[in-house]
Amino acid sequence: MSTTERVFVLADLYDPIAVSADHGRCKARVRIGYDEAAKRYVYKSFYGADAVEVRAKVYEYIQSRIDGQEEEKRVDALLSTDFERYLYSEKYGTLKAGSFDRCEGIYQYQILPYIAGITVQGCKPSDCKKVMDANLAQGYSYSTLLKTYQLLNEYFERRRKSGVILLNPMDGIKMYSKDFVLTRQQQLREDRERAIKKEEAGAKMTPAEINAASSRLKMEDKDEIRILSDDEIARMREICENGYFVDYTSRSGNPVRSGPHFLSQPEFFLFLLNTGLRRGEALALKYSDVDFERKTITIRRNVTISKRRDADGHTTGGIIVTETTPKTKKSAAVLPVSDAALEILRDMHCDEDENYQGYIVHGNGGCRLGETGLRKRWAALLRWANIPPCGLHSLRHTFASRLYAATNGDSKLVSEMVRHSNVAFTENIYVHLIESYRENLLKDFSI
Repeated sequence: MSTTERVFVLADLYDPIAVSADHGRCKARVRIGYDEAAKRYVYKSFYGADAVEVRAKVYEYIQSRIDGQEEEKRVDALLSTDFERYLYSEKYGTLKAGSFDRCEGIYQYQILPYIAGITVQGCKPSDCKKVMDANLAQGYSYSTLLKTYQLLNEYFERRRKSGVILLNPMDGIKMYSKDFVLTRQQQLREDRERAIKKEEAGAKMTPAEINAASSRLKMEDKDEIRILSDDEIARMREICENGYFVDYTSRSGNPVRSGPHFLSQPEFFLFLLNTGLRRGEALALKYSDVDFERKTITIRRNVTISKRRDADGHTTGGIIVTETTPKTKKSAAVLPVSDAALEILRDMHCDEDENYQGYIVHGNGGCRLGETGLRKRWAALLRWANIPPCGLHSLRHTFASRLYAATNGDSKLVSEMVRHSNVAFTENIYVHLIESYRENLLKDFSI
């Protein structure tokens, strides 16, 4: 056999294995691990008289590694035990506190319930697929499914590189497309509605229908993106500027109106409506971050809430409120702001002591207000303005919606102003705005 003989390629499900001629015989190299110290992959060579013999040796080796790896590399613990070791011994400390909280939540609610009795070496692609399918069946959002997929893949790839397992079982699995997830959620919603109607009619139901009728689709029953109407914004402004009145009946039976009463710094929510800031950014914003002459604000800090943990990453109860760097590098920015937003800040600043440069929204003595305090103030404003309950993020959505209309559908500019990671992310969130704008644009269009 000459050294110029063509190269054979033996491909299994996971890793191509090159089989080549080497001085009159065939040789194959198989990647068997990763040397963390040397930062390189480790290979094992196989030789034979021809390609058939080499292939047989490679397959025999791979099968032996799958069936039972070397005892010193065995992990006899369950997959759940090793996964938790990975989370708290390897991953903890590499992420921001809030990000680790979300990562831990994905493991606890999306992965742990479906890996009972599975070992690290015994985990197959079908087991990983069952985890993903189970979450899909419960109606979890595309974002949650993607995070689950990424965490599973990250864990198994780390174990493969360290030589604990030979193959990453996630290699054989593809993430669902977003359209597929949305279609599946719609099917689940329709199944539940049909089951509820059948239950209300008193008809005989199958076990599956009983389960569907009583189910609450995860991450699917949340309200759609909430955008405040012109009338709701007007009522907000009225309460902020003129306060609210309380009507009640006296002991003598006469109607009484007291007021006006004023909420604490309600105009701050009008400022958020005019800037689209995130809640954490707004809580950390100080007057020293505002340049009234250049009409800009600088995002330097972000307030986050995370679980209180010990040195090993395990929760100890309670929460920690901290000021950290902005959410992403793109979030840290100098933003142009409108005259309306600056006028609100000027009015608020007039109520502070002279030369005050501390937190814009604050508690007693100028101390930073917590998220709970801000939510309570927002709930009070909604209540007295007679606006249905909605989250603070609705102010950001409303800002983006109005900006989208004001810029004639400029998704790129809107993305820059709300500081999303990319334009596609913005368009996915506000797809209904884009569709509505296009419909109105083309409705009266003619040539």
